[in-house]
Parts: sequence; C-alpha cells; structure tokens
Amino acid sequence: MNQRPAICLLNRGAGLLDGLTGLLLILSPGFTFRLMGISFPEDCHVFASYLGVFVFSVGVAHFLTGKFPVDGAARERWRTIWLVTSIVRLNVAAFVSSQIILGGLTPGWATVAVTDGGVALLFLSLLKRQVPAIK
Repeated sequence: MNQRPAICLLNRGAGLLDGLTGLLLILSPGFTFRLMGISFPEDCHVFASYLGVFVFSVGVAHFLTGKFPVDGAARERWRTIWLVTSIVRLNVAAFVSSQIILGGLTPGWATVAVTDGGVALLFLSLLKRQVPAIK
C-alpha cells in the first residue's frame, strides 16, 4: 500500500488544524474561545493571542517539512518535526489535563488535551514504525 498520500494528508491536516486555530487566537481570541465552548475573560486578549503564536508555530512547522520525503535528509526533517511537535503537544495535554483536575481550567478544555495528546501519540506511533519510509 502506498502510504505517501495518507501521510502527507495527516501532516498537512495537523498543520492546518494548529495553524488556523493559532491564527484565530491571535486575531480574535474571544471568538475562538467561544467556538471551542470555553469561557474567556475579556481582559486576557493579549495573553490568549500570545498562546496563539505558539499554536500557530506548531502548525507552521508541519508545513516547513516540504513534500513527501524521497531521500534520507527529507525523511529526517519530517521525523524531527513530528518528534518536536509531539513533545510540545504532550506537554500541553499534560498541563491542561492537570489543570482540569485541579480546577484551574473548566472541563471544556478537555478537547485541547484530547486533541493534542491524540495527535502526539499518532505521530509518535508513526515514528516508532519508521514512517515515513523511503521508497
């Protein structure tokens, strides 16, 4: 089975998800939080936009990998981006989950923890299976 289209779609999809979310947080944090079903203190726009810069950056990283790897250098570039963004995502998932448990964040934030944790685990499982492979 040719894994190239699926892997490209997965990588670009993760980048698009974070890139658009980050951009929305930068430009209109109150609107973005309402879309997520999360209450948002109106006096925190600048901090939410600051968070958006990080979310946007994770998304952009997926687009910097270029086309599907056809050589060793391109393959390693994909694998590095997946590892680094997975570390960020797992840390976000752990922090958000702990804050929900401790009462610092409302349960609506669970979508952030589940999404980041799930995407990180998916990319880490692909790394463990040596995907993307050079064909």
